[in-house]
Amino acid sequence: MPRSVVLGNGETLIALDKFGQVRDWYFPRVGLEDHVRGHYLHRLGVFVDGQVSWVGQDSDWQIEAKCEDNALVSSIIATNKRLQLTISLKDVVYNEYSIFVREVEITNKLKRSREIKFYFAHQFELYKSHGAETAFFDPTHHYLVHYKGQRVFLINGEMEGAPFSDYTTGLANFKDLAGSHRDAEDGELSKNPIEHGPVDSVMGFYGFYSGGESKTIHYWVCSARFIPEANELNELVLRKTAKHIIKSTSDFWKAWVNKY
Repeated sequence: MPRSVVLGNGETLIALDKFGQVRDWYFPRVGLEDHVRGHYLHRLGVFVDGQVSWVGQDSDWQIEAKCEDNALVSSIIATNKRLQLTISLKDVVYNEYSIFVREVEITNKLKRSREIKFYFAHQFELYKSHGAETAFFDPTHHYLVHYKGQRVFLINGEMEGAPFSDYTTGLANFKDLAGSHRDAEDGELSKNPIEHGPVDSVMGFYGFYSGGESKTIHYWVCSARFIPEANELNELVLRKTAKHIIKSTSDFWKAWVNKY
């Protein structure tokens, strides 16, 4: 499948497909180690009105994926008329560090209030091999980590300033296990705190939306060689804010283009 959006900073390169799903993740050398390799998915999903729907996997989604003018910043709009939802995404790879940041705005298009749950599902293939990996939830810092050897991916996020609501880790593509994204089908994750092997994970953000209301999620993944290094990057995001990083990255690329 061709890639609709490519984001990078020289050390990290991330490619998104036409549905806004991550399909390639190069780190720490662009073109060498692809930790998703196209055949795994970082799914985006919603649970609303008693059903789960994965963006791009269900045919009801109408999606437009492109980049901002003169900047390596995505501009993705996904609309589902049946569910009466609109999801807008803005993504960057921070120009200064190996941090992938997503801003997700979810809009309830109905006039009535309802609970909407948004999910990020992750499947990595670290060192181009899907096995002998570990995924765990850190209760002290409240984030998820995928790691193997000197490849660490720390995952965190917040919605309207509040930390993510739910999580789980599990196994994918192993002994007929489809993956932990299936755990979201009832709108609740099992909170399995750690798994080893061909692992995956899911992070959930839950909120009540009044009629016509929008809420914004900021989600980020820090790529590093060691967990303490990844933790420092996470602290940097919390200090600077994900919103600031998106804007400063956009400004950087626009200034770079105009320079030449």
